[in-house]
Amino acid sequence: PGAYLQGDDLIYADENGQVVFAQRSQLILPGNHNVANFLAAAVFSHASGATWTAITEVGRSFAGVAHRLELVGEVNGVRYYNDSIATTPDRTMAALEAFAAPIILIAGGSDKQLSFAELGQAISGQVKHLILLGTTAAKIRQAVLDAGGVSLELVEHLGEAVALAGNLAAPGDVVLLSPASASYDQYPNFIARGDHFRGLVEDLNKENKPGGRKL
Repeated sequence: PGAYLQGDDLIYADENGQVVFAQRSQLILPGNHNVANFLAAAVFSHASGATWTAITEVGRSFAGVAHRLELVGEVNGVRYYNDSIATTPDRTMAALEAFAAPIILIAGGSDKQLSFAELGQAISGQVKHLILLGTTAAKIRQAVLDAGGVSLELVEHLGEAVALAGNLAAPGDVVLLSPASASYDQYPNFIARGDHFRGLVEDLNKENKPGGRKL
């Protein structure tokens, strides 16, 4: 027995035949790696006795591990993801690959003395708007400009970044906090930064009822 993706269908197959148990478009978690993880978990769960209805509901409702591409809210058709654990350029580049929707990226933080050249290229090719803050803002900005550039803004703090992202975003967009930098210039750790982001999105959600939903 096994499970695989065909088009938008998630399919389980064994000696008794095939069953379409979910659609990829129903899953909250973005990215091919999360689809693969869900397929593997579905096979294990089904073998352990879980119903397809229960398995599908998990896929529709599970928002991910805290601070790792964690869906923290949806406001006026815009999804907000907390990837505060992304403290290096490589992690942020991986996060960008997880989305097909237009991305408004919030990045920057304390400096780990890493190169942002490849990240600059990724941002130039994949990001709709870039919002930068923190010690590394100038370095990331220069890397993006060297790679061709995108629409970008510099802000002082995360609250300003979230407010600006909310104004820039259109329905269907993704607002992604994936700093590519450590947090120590403004926060004790990435957890505190991610928690602050989550709280800011919850506040934005409350301010924009109806049309928002808290997860």
